[in-house]
Amino acid sequence: AEKGIELHAEAQEAPAAFATDDSRLRLMIQWLLQGELHRLPAGSSVTLSVKTTSDGADAGSLQLNLTDDGPPLSTS
Repeated sequence: AEKGIELHAEAQEAPAAFATDDSRLRLMIQWLLQGELHRLPAGSSVTLSVKTTSDGADAGSLQLNLTDDGPPLSTS
């Protein structure tokens, strides 16, 4: 059933080039989005953002963030 959830994608800057298994990265993002879309009520909004980290031990790594405007996850 269609829930009318808006999906947005944004990049804060052009991500650095990196080596990856494209099919696995695509599958990971698909799993994240499917889980997110499944739990959200109709009319929600989801944003997938990507950036290259610049600090610490992970500098140069790709960081994916998934945020939404739905209800918080239950902690019980």
